[in-house]
Amino acid sequence: MVRVGNVSFSKAEKHRNKMAYALALAGIKRH
Repeated sequence: MVRVGNVSFSKAEKHRNKMAYALALAGIKRH
């Protein structure tokens, strides 16, 4: 199951990293 959804999983990982990066920037701007 992991092998079949490997591509979609990598896309989800990239999206999660972008969200975390955006949240980090928002946190820095607040402080």
